[in-house]
Amino acid sequence: MKRHKLSKEYLPILRQYGLSHLPLESLYLLHFDRGVYLYRSDTKPEYLMIVVRGRAKVCRASENGKNLMLAFYSGTGLMGEVELMLNSEVATSDAQVISPFVAVGIPLSLSSELLSSPTFIRIVAQGLARNVDHNSQNMVTTMLNPLEARLCSYISIMQIDGWFCEKLTELAELMGTSYRHLLRTLNTLCDTGVLHKERNRYYIIDAPALKRLGGDTYQFTGGSASVQTLEAF
Repeated sequence: MKRHKLSKEYLPILRQYGLSHLPLESLYLLHFDRGVYLYRSDTKPEYLMIVVRGRAKVCRASENGKNLMLAFYSGTGLMGEVELMLNSEVATSDAQVISPFVAVGIPLSLSSELLSSPTFIRIVAQGLARNVDHNSQNMVTTMLNPLEARLCSYISIMQIDGWFCEKLTELAELMGTSYRHLLRTLNTLCDTGVLHKERNRYYIIDAPALKRLGGDTYQFTGGSASVQTLEAF
């Protein structure tokens, strides 16, 4: 993570969220590269984030330690609002960057100042309600779709320049399936000419077919409010 003091050009974003009263010298512009975790479920969250741009995947661990995919996050909005409202000592889920991510970082030590803004509270409430609705739809769709559809949708989102490479044991956990079933499904996609395996990674040969097979199984959820996008330095 790279961190810079927040400049005045980001004041319009703070105003939109009813947070222009926050001390600018206490706020940061945060930059995260792909693969970096924004939040970990066993770690105390440090910031509420107003996302400027970027994508992330959100997963949650079960009691047996296995992870399950919850949602994909894209665009602008808030992250960390659940932890803020619950006053949680640790993050409620894992959020990992899948494309370069930029956000305004507001230390959670400023929670009293955050919660004193009626505009901010309204935006958080609307966003949480929207996310509950989206995530319930996403979960139903995920449960009712076969592994092939879920896997194709996931690969379409996670690929970089047509290449897909992840640890398959961990991917099987995220997909809620066995390693053998995952491997059989990947082999089928290779046999039908959708993918080509090269060592420990896969190349997408037929992207339209991959998207068609995946459908809308995994959809991106946005944030609690749209914000004006600004160029980060």
